[in-house]
Amino acid sequence: MKKFAILAVTLAFLALPLASGCQSQKLQQENEGLKKQVETLKGDKGKLETQVKDLTAKVDGLTKENTELKEKLAKPAAKKAPAKAPAKAPAKKK
Repeated sequence: MKKFAILAVTLAFLALPLASGCQSQKLQQENEGLKKQVETLKGDKGKLETQVKDLTAKVDGLTKENTELKEKLAKPAAKKAPAKAPAKAPAKKK
Protein backbone atom coordinates (compact mmCIF):
# COMPACT_ATOMS: atom_id res chain seq x y z
CA MET A 1 0.00 0.00 0.00
CA LYS A 2 2.86 2.37 0.80
CA LYS A 3 4.43 1.68 -2.61
CA PHE A 4 1.10 2.45 -4.29
CA ALA A 5 0.87 5.82 -2.52
CA ILE A 6 4.43 6.72 -3.49
CA LEU A 7 3.73 5.69 -7.10
CA ALA A 8 0.53 7.78 -7.20
CA VAL A 9 2.28 10.86 -5.83
CA THR A 10 5.16 10.43 -8.29
CA LEU A 11 2.75 10.10 -11.23
CA ALA A 12 0.87 13.17 -10.07
CA PHE A 13 4.07 15.21 -10.00
CA LEU A 14 5.02 13.97 -13.46
CA ALA A 15 1.57 14.62 -14.92
CA LEU A 16 1.27 18.11 -13.45
CA PRO A 17 3.79 19.78 -15.82
CA LEU A 18 2.22 18.06 -18.81
CA ALA A 19 -1.24 19.26 -17.86
CA SER A 20 -0.03 22.79 -17.24
CA GLY A 21 1.83 22.71 -20.58
CA CYS A 22 -1.44 22.08 -22.40
CA GLN A 23 -3.08 24.93 -20.53
CA SER A 24 -0.15 27.15 -21.42
CA GLN A 25 -0.55 26.43 -25.14
CA LYS A 26 -4.26 27.17 -24.96
CA LEU A 27 -3.56 30.43 -23.18
CA GLN A 28 -0.92 31.39 -25.73
CA GLN A 29 -3.34 30.72 -28.59
CA GLU A 30 -6.04 32.73 -26.88
CA ASN A 31 -3.54 35.52 -26.23
CA GLU A 32 -2.55 35.64 -29.92
CA GLY A 33 -6.21 35.76 -30.95
CA LEU A 34 -6.85 38.62 -28.54
CA LYS A 35 -3.81 40.51 -29.84
CA LYS A 36 -5.20 40.24 -33.38
CA GLN A 37 -8.56 41.54 -32.19
CA VAL A 38 -6.86 44.48 -30.47
CA GLU A 39 -5.02 45.39 -33.69
CA THR A 40 -8.27 45.19 -35.67
CA LEU A 41 -10.06 47.36 -33.13
CA LYS A 42 -7.24 49.92 -33.21
CA GLY A 43 -7.65 50.19 -36.98
CA ASP A 44 -11.41 50.57 -36.61
CA LYS A 45 -10.88 53.24 -33.95
CA GLY A 46 -8.66 55.24 -36.31
CA LYS A 47 -11.27 55.07 -39.07
CA LEU A 48 -14.03 56.13 -36.70
CA GLU A 49 -11.97 59.04 -35.37
CA THR A 50 -11.48 60.25 -38.95
CA GLN A 51 -15.22 60.00 -39.59
CA VAL A 52 -15.95 61.95 -36.41
CA LYS A 53 -13.58 64.73 -37.50
CA ASP A 54 -15.17 64.88 -40.97
CA LEU A 55 -18.70 64.95 -39.60
CA THR A 56 -17.78 67.54 -36.99
CA ALA A 57 -16.37 69.78 -39.73
CA LYS A 58 -19.59 69.35 -41.75
CA VAL A 59 -21.75 70.18 -38.73
CA ASP A 60 -19.66 73.27 -38.02
CA GLY A 61 -20.04 74.41 -41.64
CA LEU A 62 -23.79 73.84 -41.61
CA THR A 63 -24.12 75.63 -38.28
CA LYS A 64 -22.26 78.64 -39.69
CA GLU A 65 -24.42 78.62 -42.81
CA ASN A 66 -27.57 78.36 -40.68
CA THR A 67 -26.47 81.34 -38.57
CA GLU A 68 -25.79 83.41 -41.69
CA LEU A 69 -29.21 82.58 -43.14
CA LYS A 70 -30.92 83.48 -39.87
CA GLU A 71 -29.12 86.84 -39.86
CA LYS A 72 -30.28 87.52 -43.42
CA LEU A 73 -33.88 86.79 -42.42
CA ALA A 74 -33.63 88.99 -39.35
CA LYS A 75 -32.46 92.08 -41.27
CA PRO A 76 -35.28 94.43 -42.24
CA ALA A 77 -36.13 94.55 -45.90
CA ALA A 78 -34.56 97.99 -46.29
CA LYS A 79 -33.06 97.21 -49.65
CA LYS A 80 -36.43 96.47 -51.22
CA ALA A 81 -38.07 99.26 -53.26
CA PRO A 82 -41.26 100.71 -51.83
CA ALA A 83 -44.36 99.04 -53.15
CA LYS A 84 -46.13 100.89 -55.99
CA ALA A 85 -49.73 101.85 -55.64
CA PRO A 86 -51.94 99.68 -57.78
CA ALA A 87 -53.00 101.27 -61.09
CA LYS A 88 -56.57 102.49 -61.33
CA ALA A 89 -58.79 100.27 -63.36
CA PRO A 90 -60.50 102.02 -66.30
CA ALA A 91 -64.11 102.95 -65.68
CA LYS A 92 -66.63 100.59 -67.17
CA LYS A 93 -69.09 101.89 -69.69
CA LYS A 94 -72.68 101.19 -69.11
